[in-house]
Amino acid sequence: MSSLLPGQSIARVKMFTSSWSPFEDQHYTFWLIKETVPSPGTLPFQSDSKGIFSGYVFDSQHNPIKNLNLLYCWSSFFYYNFWDISMVITDTNGYFYNDVIYGRKYNLDICHNTIPYNKVINTIFYITIEPDSNNYYEFILDTLLSSTGTVTEKKNIEINVFPNPSDGEVQICLHLPANDSKVIAKIFNTEGEIIRIIPFEKPNKDDNYLIIWDGKCFDSTLASGIFYVNVEIENRRIASEKIMIIR
Repeated sequence: MSSLLPGQSIARVKMFTSSWSPFEDQHYTFWLIKETVPSPGTLPFQSDSKGIFSGYVFDSQHNPIKNLNLLYCWSSFFYYNFWDISMVITDTNGYFYNDVIYGRKYNLDICHNTIPYNKVINTIFYITIEPDSNNYYEFILDTLLSSTGTVTEKKNIEINVFPNPSDGEVQICLHLPANDSKVIAKIFNTEGEIIRIIPFEKPNKDDNYLIIWDGKCFDSTLASGIFYVNVEIENRRIASEKIMIIR
């Protein structure tokens, strides 16, 4: 497990490894995870702090690879803990997204999404998921020249929101290598509705993009509550973050 960040604590969650039928012995293990400081009254061995694991899988020619299973734990966990964890599968664009990943370090296998989930490559590597944040990775698989292949990892495009929580105006800063593509921020409410779209200006000399959201919706009403900002390049989501507005 990586070092704790400000506002984080360590918790244990109970994970079943086989049937929990009342007629059978319960078999379970405990995961050590990172979480944001829990609210009073939180049940033991449970946590609502989850992280987002998102990104793309490409081949060596930068073509997307669909229907891959990014297997971050034993497959049995998916069947006995279905309310807590779920599989990570690439779509037709090679894109994957899962927002219910516990904050911890994982060994990751990239497998075919068909039983028995055979590995695409033999390489095992590590990812670290931080709770209540977006953890963005890009994987490039080279399986043409060898049976093992190689993996290139691109971790965490940095997005910072300040202040957060805010009583109104927030600054959204993104560190990204300069390019000619249009970079925009889409802000959603908890119902998944887009309440504002703001284009980023050209980056400064340090490749930092910056916008200021005035805390208003399309119709100029004042936003209040929990919101999510997705940063997109050419309709491709590259980062996201949670924003809290308290008025």
